[in-house]
Amino acid sequence: MGSCPILQAFDGKGSPNQHIYYFKSQTGNVVDYDAILACLFIGTLKGVTFERFMKLPEDSIKNWGDLKKLFLTRFFEDDSEVTMPTLLATKQRKGESVKAFVERFRNMALRCLSGMTQATLVETCHHNLQTSLLTQIGVAESRTWKQLVQQGDQAEEIIVRVRAEENKPRPEKSTRHAPEVSFQSKRKDTLATETKSPAKPQPTRGGVLQVVSTPRGGVNRCTANLMY
Repeated sequence: MGSCPILQAFDGKGSPNQHIYYFKSQTGNVVDYDAILACLFIGTLKGVTFERFMKLPEDSIKNWGDLKKLFLTRFFEDDSEVTMPTLLATKQRKGESVKAFVERFRNMALRCLSGMTQATLVETCHHNLQTSLLTQIGVAESRTWKQLVQQGDQAEEIIVRVRAEENKPRPEKSTRHAPEVSFQSKRKDTLATETKSPAKPQPTRGGVLQVVSTPRGGVNRCTANLMY
């Protein structure tokens, strides 16, 4: 009795065509029945790919041919050859981490038959990062995928710290105001000034006006020596 084949799992990363090829090469000589092939193939799907399969309507898969077609057309993007202009136009998406972008770029580069060296591919991926990350990385060179991911992670940490510092609430500057004087206090000061101030004599034409103050409640007596 032959041993059971060890089937490779597929989580959506890599080439779907290659996964089908590996699956058929491992099961072709053992199983030749559509229902069993379909069940075995579904067992190799992991993560997002399995979740997408679970959302398919009932009776949408009749045989192995249906499952293979859905797997290649509905679940995944085109697996066609990637050209050099395609790689140059592949930019980091908004909200996409450096690690995720490098992995996506590498998977596309594997399907590019341009003959580019790894150093050239890493440099191209480097230039396709977001502008804010490139500013933080500066002129540092990346010769390997590992170096690029490390530099990108450090740049992301710096950006997070800078933004956190900018979003901190700023302490308000304290302004000292002169103590307010109430209307009653102002009125008392005015009355006190009026009481203390002596009456100023008013000179008259051609003579001298003498003012004599009497106690409170008395009558003021004014005498004037008029000269004509």
